[in-house]
Amino acid sequence: MLRIMPEDQASWIGVFASEPSGRYKTGVYSCPNPDSLCVVANGTGYMLDAHNPVGYEELPISPVLAIILETEAGLLIVANYTDVLACDKAGRKWLAERVSFDGIKNLEIKSGTVCGMAWSPVDGDHPFALELATGARRTSG
Repeated sequence: MLRIMPEDQASWIGVFASEPSGRYKTGVYSCPNPDSLCVVANGTGYMLDAHNPVGYEELPISPVLAIILETEAGLLIVANYTDVLACDKAGRKWLAERVSFDGIKNLEIKSGTVCGMAWSPVDGDHPFALELATGARRTSG
């Protein structure tokens, strides 16, 4: 349960039911939109509007394994085993599908990119980089 307390209206309680496993993320995260927050309950992510108790959206990737608020670019970056998602003040900005075959590690923001290590059965762990603004793969060179 989470109590949401907007400054200009009555507080309300959100309930995010999930079987706790200890395996996936659970937490409350800031968002680029100051009226929004991201709640992750055992790997399932929700974007909430603090002023609208019924105004939520489930994140289109699950389970949430990594989450980064990039304040300079105004983005919330979320990753699961295979995909990376970016949300801005308006909501979903881009989804870079199938970054990895089955494992994204060491997610970070560097030089205008979202980067980390992706696993594939062909070459094991290998680096990847996505343009922060668009989610397009950055090629080396």
